[in-house]
Amino acid sequence: LCSLSQCQRRQYHFVSSPLNWTSAQRYCRENHTDLATIDNKEELDTLLNETHISVEQAWIGLYKVDPEQWHWSLSKWGFYKHGEAEYRNWSSGSPDPNSACNSTEMNSDGQWEASNWTEKKRFICYSASGGPTQRYVLVEDKLDWRAAQRYCREKHTDLVSVRSRSENEEVRKVMKNESVWIGLFRDAWRWSDQRSSSFRNWSIEQPDSGGNEKCGSLFLDTKRGGWNDASCNTAYPFICYNDTRELILETEKKSWADALDHCQTHYTGLADIQSHQEQRYAAEEARAANSTLVWLGLRQSRIFGFWFWVNGQPLNYQNWGTGGDHQCTTNNYCGALDRDRGGNWTNRDCEEKLSFICY
Repeated sequence: LCSLSQCQRRQYHFVSSPLNWTSAQRYCRENHTDLATIDNKEELDTLLNETHISVEQAWIGLYKVDPEQWHWSLSKWGFYKHGEAEYRNWSSGSPDPNSACNSTEMNSDGQWEASNWTEKKRFICYSASGGPTQRYVLVEDKLDWRAAQRYCREKHTDLVSVRSRSENEEVRKVMKNESVWIGLFRDAWRWSDQRSSSFRNWSIEQPDSGGNEKCGSLFLDTKRGGWNDASCNTAYPFICYNDTRELILETEKKSWADALDHCQTHYTGLADIQSHQEQRYAAEEARAANSTLVWLGLRQSRIFGFWFWVNGQPLNYQNWGTGGDHQCTTNNYCGALDRDRGGNWTNRDCEEKLSFICY
């Protein structure tokens, strides 16, 4: 597995014409992929080096939502299968929706409790290179949650994520009879493209939620590129990004499951599509296919009926053809792109053999 920044290289574009946040978002989606998402310090440095921004403040893709939501510190591309990022094992009465506690500890029984991030506790890191027996690392030095997160990211991969009951039990066995920090935290900020990145680089005493400040900007008062919350109606220059992730057409025809296995073996997975730009790219690739339809990494839940990307990415952008057949109860549980109908999506029998697109 690889992180988003490793799987796809973002190209950042600085737009000097001032717009409010919503108008800047619209411009980026129409002309690029979206307002800038930043996954880590390395990407922030890349953005600053590539764009040569000469203004004091510029919009990025961060915006505030209500209510605050829980998400994992580790936002690794493909790390969570469908539903795994939502696994929870809260103890009775936790979390209190009225509490300011925004970090998570696991107690000796393996249950989770919301705690104040400033408390100092032992913690468990996740090491992607540690193998089955060494992927969970107990650190007995007591740190607050943010310091623990920083330690895990520097020494290992990140604070531990818990995706299932079996993983919860594995993590519980590593800890001793004392609570530990895990990687679940709560905040009110989301990225415009709905990526799950938990990287934050707020300037000192930010965000301060002054007035009605619900949008995020890059604040260039220092070389750090610290972030500030600002009124969404203020006109600032802004930063867009383009995805440069490669899509690979495989012309050999396979069932959906065999196509998925092929993509995961030779590349990363069956392709998901997150923007108009990627849709155009995929449709162009599909023109060379040996079938009119081309498999994507799109599946329908047989129980609940909703569609989802099999790699766990959000289904925000959609390009279904007219008629709404994908909303009907049929045996066609897999999604394909129709090259002869402008690249519209359609649902098909998963056993049908089609060309497919990997990433």
